[in-house]
Amino acid sequence: ALHGRSDRQFLRFMNAFDGQFHIISTSRTRFLLPSSWWRLWRLIDKYRPTVIHTHLPVSFLIGSLFSLLGLSRNARLVATIYSLKEQTSFWEYPMYRWFQRLYDVYYLTATRSKKEFIDLGIPEHKLIIAGKNPVNLNSYVSMNQDIAGQYRRTADECLIVQIARFHPDKGHRQLIESLHRLKKIKGPVFRAILVGEGRTLLANRRLVKQLSMENDVLFVGWQENYVDYVLAADILA
Repeated sequence: ALHGRSDRQFLRFMNAFDGQFHIISTSRTRFLLPSSWWRLWRLIDKYRPTVIHTHLPVSFLIGSLFSLLGLSRNARLVATIYSLKEQTSFWEYPMYRWFQRLYDVYYLTATRSKKEFIDLGIPEHKLIIAGKNPVNLNSYVSMNQDIAGQYRRTADECLIVQIARFHPDKGHRQLIESLHRLKKIKGPVFRAILVGEGRTLLANRRLVKQLSMENDVLFVGWQENYVDYVLAADILA
């Protein structure tokens, strides 16, 4: 999985599936450094992965170059694309077209993206709308912590949990503003637990304070027992 970020949490998340997957994580990789390219090639050469999954434009580019140079060791290439065309840099969508023959699957997180990719000339059979979460929650390994009991204020309160880095793409601001509007209509019947860290964390904290939502939106940072947060959620955002 080529992520290009400090993804220890990603590795812990996958370990929660009790051995169903074997993951090579590129934790702390800085893809613009030549030393990182060497490290990635060593990992691929050693473990011979079945699939190389790319999640960010820069990792898509590097996965493509590795394949062209014969360094991917015949791994299948799979890409997740989470941005619409107007949200991307000018070079990203042309890049997806140039290297499309190298990729077996594009997972698109927005229905609108499918038409945009078809317009690029990418075959429809390569496009999958990842609109539903296929994970079986029963396969999660719990740490047996009563998160719901710890955070739910009333028996009928709805707990919303979001586990994500704080970044504009993740929609934390939209979630907070939506909860504020719902509170005006329904009262305090929803409570959000935001698990994660990142560059927009402070901005979202300020927004919560500005809206007087401190008791309705909780920031808990990264958690070792994130699985129990998932299991406690009535809604996963």
